[in-house]
Amino acid sequence: MKDFFYEYAMSFDISDLNYDVELKYYNPKSKEKPEYKTLSEMGFPYDVEKAPSYYNYAISREFYDKINAHWKRKLPAFKDRYLDYLLVFESREKAFEMFFEDCEPYGISQEEAEYYLKEKMLYYLDAKTSLEVIKEFIYLIFEYAPAGFDYFVGCYGLKNAFVYKNLIEAAFEILEIRINLYDLTPRVIQREIIKGTPLIDIYKNIFENKEAIKRTVKAFSSDELDSMPYGYYERKIERILLSQSKLDYKIGETKEGTFFDYCLYSEGEFLFAIKYDKNLFSFIWDDDYCVVKEDESEYNLDEFERAIEKIKAFDNECLEKGIAVYHISDLSLDELDIVVSSDIRKTKNDLNYLKDIIKNGTQYSLVRNLFNDTYEDVEL
Repeated sequence: MKDFFYEYAMSFDISDLNYDVELKYYNPKSKEKPEYKTLSEMGFPYDVEKAPSYYNYAISREFYDKINAHWKRKLPAFKDRYLDYLLVFESREKAFEMFFEDCEPYGISQEEAEYYLKEKMLYYLDAKTSLEVIKEFIYLIFEYAPAGFDYFVGCYGLKNAFVYKNLIEAAFEILEIRINLYDLTPRVIQREIIKGTPLIDIYKNIFENKEAIKRTVKAFSSDELDSMPYGYYERKIERILLSQSKLDYKIGETKEGTFFDYCLYSEGEFLFAIKYDKNLFSFIWDDDYCVVKEDESEYNLDEFERAIEKIKAFDNECLEKGIAVYHISDLSLDELDIVVSSDIRKTKNDLNYLKDIIKNGTQYSLVRNLFNDTYEDVEL
């Protein structure tokens, strides 16, 4: 049967599933709870019919006692195969026949087998509806919930979830045969990145999975990101910030009359600011932070040092206002991204760390050395 289902899954068309459905995300940590709905209430065209709940203690005990009594015989697992039979053979009668054959080595009667299917809400399913509902769940997995069924139920709301559990598990099973689910991230994240939504807002309001968000960003090429509201380096900064535990940030905020590219917070309390000096200490000079100016044949070392002194003065003025500033450039992100991450983590834990590297000049000597090492063949 496994081979039959493998072939079925491989032939399953997942290329063009689309429904006019948009769901609201509810952060599990928020007091606001999702509005639970069935698939049809969400706007999907197909839904399972509401089946009567069924439980009989005596039959249930007999069924599971027979299964447990044979655990040493290594009999083939069959409990989760009924739906596969239904999909492959597109017939309830054939699916029942195959399922009962699997039950026979356990000594399970037809009454007990039917009881199990009723208990699991499988008994009343028909092939066509099951197939269409599985397609809807595949769409939901692509759009919203590769993290799993329970995550989807809790964050988007699905009424009578136990009725759908086997169907969404079948959707995951089909996809696991076709693709690497670990690499799958919700399209809702992709759309928000393209729109320019800050990653921290995606995490808080749309999909609370940092690794999925960072993985989605990395899946875009640098050229693709540069065509969006936030480019490759800005998103790289955000990935570094998002990787920090218990750290929040806001993009583009003014403190004490000075604009900063990023302001960092912990539990609502402002910690420090980041200046993104895009072209600082690099050979692209078209803004106020030019490091050296090219005059046809040589580079001016004095301009390089004057740029550092200008930044020192700015940082000291900010310190007098109670604001510690950390500088990030494209060059530091290319060559020192690990150091940048470490500096931010250390500053998050101890603000004096950043104040000290500002006062003793470590922040500037580091980039000066990097500049010299990177362009050691250039005569200054």
